[in-house]
Amino acid sequence: MSPAPSPAPLPPQPASGRQKQKPFTVGIAAGAEDAKYQVKYKELKRKVKDIEVVRCGFLFATKAYIHSFG
Repeated sequence: MSPAPSPAPLPPQPASGRQKQKPFTVGIAAGAEDAKYQVKYKELKRKVKDIEVVRCGFLFATKAYIHSFG
């Protein structure tokens, strides 16, 4: 018995409208963007903490109010 024939090579794919993407490079501007987002992150984190403190105060006051009836 002869070995099975190998499959025919695939024809080359036609070039699509896209060009090959260049590898991502980090430049000075990217570092500036990182610093900007770090500042924003810290501000948002501080706001979340403030909101959680207020929420905790409300929960404590609500529980105390509910327990005052019982």
